[in-house]
Amino acid sequence: MTADSKPAAAYFLTEHDMRREGYIVSMWERIEYNGRPHGYPYRSVLAHARFDCLNDAVSLDFAIVYSRNNLIGQLASHEYAPPVVQPITPGSVGEEEWNSACGRASGGYQ
Repeated sequence: MTADSKPAAAYFLTEHDMRREGYIVSMWERIEYNGRPHGYPYRSVLAHARFDCLNDAVSLDFAIVYSRNNLIGQLASHEYAPPVVQPITPGSVGEEEWNSACGRASGGYQ
């Protein structure tokens, strides 16, 4: 990224509603895109994610997409049944989120 470029997206996790059940941590995630990702008609996403702290994985349960930033102009919602489970990719944004959810940044799962 150059000094005059903008990041492709900003990611927000809400810790105030984080829930732990064993090794599973669930929380809401908000993504604000700078432009339309891959040409899709949305710029903002609100998703419910479950982080598997034992198996290094994440799954999405539910997502709402919005046509404009700041969760304005709802386009669609989608429930993933069964949830889509993906392994955590080292060096990815997903790994950073997983670290936050699972407490690895502060020394391990708590």
